[in-house]
Amino acid sequence: MPLVPLNAPVDTPDPKQDPLRHMGPTFRILAALLDAMVADWDWCEWRVLGHVETAILRERPATEREGWNFSHGQRAMAAWGATDQDGIYRAAGLSPAQTKVAKLHFDRQFSPREIAHLLDISAPTVRVHLHDINKRLGRLAQSETAAA
Repeated sequence: MPLVPLNAPVDTPDPKQDPLRHMGPTFRILAALLDAMVADWDWCEWRVLGHVETAILRERPATEREGWNFSHGQRAMAAWGATDQDGIYRAAGLSPAQTKVAKLHFDRQFSPREIAHLLDISAPTVRVHLHDINKRLGRLAQSETAAA
C-alpha cells in the first residue's frame, strides 16, 4: 500500500501525487534505503548503495544534478559540444580530408589501400592521415580523462 500524506483524505488518495515529496529529504533517502534492503532481503552493499546514491542525487537541485545519469561517453561528448560523430571529429580538429578517411576507416572498415582507391589519393597519404587522426583523437580522449 503506498504512503499517503497526512493531510490527504484517506479514502481518495491522488495517484498522480508523489506522497514522499511532502516529507523531508532525510526521510526520502531513508525510505530508499529501506526499500533497497527489503527488495534484496539482505544487506547487499552494492545494490543498496546504488539505491541510496540515486536518492541522494535526486535531492540535489536540478542545476546540480543535470547529467548525473549520463554515461562517461555522453558527458565527454557534451563537454566537447558534440552530438554525433562529425562533432567528435570537429572537436578533435580533423580536416575535411581526414574526416572522410576516418569515416571510411572506422565506419566502413576499409583498408588504407581501399580508401586510397576510393578517394583517388595515394595509400601512404591515407596512412599518414590515419596516424594523425589517431593522434588527434587520442589527445581529445586524454583531455577528457584529465578533466574528469
